[in-house]
Amino acid sequence: MTPRLPALSATSKDVRAYISRTLVTKLGTSPDIAEETAKLWKDGRGAELYDFTERSFRALFGEQTGWSLFRIVHEEKVQDWKQSIVGLISSFTMFGALTVTICLILRILLQCTSKAAFPYGFKKVGLPLFQASLVLGLSMINYGLQTPSFNSDAILVGGMMISFPTVFGVYLCSLPEVIRDEEGNSLGYALVAPS
Repeated sequence: MTPRLPALSATSKDVRAYISRTLVTKLGTSPDIAEETAKLWKDGRGAELYDFTERSFRALFGEQTGWSLFRIVHEEKVQDWKQSIVGLISSFTMFGALTVTICLILRILLQCTSKAAFPYGFKKVGLPLFQASLVLGLSMINYGLQTPSFNSDAILVGGMMISFPTVFGVYLCSLPEVIRDEEGNSLGYALVAPS
């Protein structure tokens, strides 16, 4: 799908055409007023439009028009990112990891309710859950860092809150088990292989 915003290398003329078209199509401004408003954009290229802050939009185009243009540009920036290859991979990775984590949680809950709950111990059952949770947390951090959305900070913090405890869980589950003989004497260490 074609990007909604002008390219980062777009000329100031292209940016003015985009602003004028946006004012007419999204805000219902008359073409003459839209053209005059777009002329306020003097020298900036597409990259400057992409990085323009709310304050900058309001200072250049006025309070109401500046706010509206900022909101529209930001929404289109998010939509362009979501349809890019990086956005699609980030989204599918995060939702895939969430699905796997939920399935593993359900598996553990089913094993807890069965009569043979944890025949191999929690380490064998818990390690895949911690690994999937770690992938979920890291994919949330990646999504939060890359998305230009307003809620990216919440996703980033959520990913950190999931990742840090699960790193500890993966570490605990991967510690070697002490092998003991029938009398309780230590014979050495062995890693419990996950199923």
